[in-house]
Amino acid sequence: LHSAEQAWQLTHGPGTAPSFLFVIEFYSLAVGLVYALWLILFVSFGLYRTPRISSRFDEVIAVLKVITMGTVLFVIATLDSGFTFTRALMGMYWLLLFGLVAGGRFALTSVQKYLIVSGIGRRRALIVGSEVRGVRLLHSLRDAPAEGYDIVGFVGAKEEHPDGEVEGTPVLGEERDLHR
Repeated sequence: LHSAEQAWQLTHGPGTAPSFLFVIEFYSLAVGLVYALWLILFVSFGLYRTPRISSRFDEVIAVLKVITMGTVLFVIATLDSGFTFTRALMGMYWLLLFGLVAGGRFALTSVQKYLIVSGIGRRRALIVGSEVRGVRLLHSLRDAPAEGYDIVGFVGAKEEHPDGEVEGTPVLGEERDLHR
């Protein structure tokens, strides 16, 4: 069906005008369908997964891909439907949708990073292995507070660190003690 008026005339006969409530219901269904399709696209591209913190640039690129694909699919789906959209209208739709979604996600990621750096939402973690790779990981996590990890200690071979400490971080036990 091309419009609410045509749908009304199919059920109530030609020459009659649709009621206001019928028009609202007709277009509410269409808007709901569009929202559902956007939801499916966003879920399919992993934009509703909760990574710890992702790069804001990567976030914007992912949104760019989904919005572009969704807009192209929308244009293709409406080619033979009788709806007419100008390129300018579709360009504005794409630009507005991209700007709002990318801007919102950028702001949300920025707030998350700020909260984690200020100590809210951080996770306590152990590093298994106190050798060179473990120490390198400790340095990486200390240099990137936005990752959100507070290193509690190392778990490794005690005989390697008789003082029970590596770079000021305690060695809390061996791998076989992890269950405790």
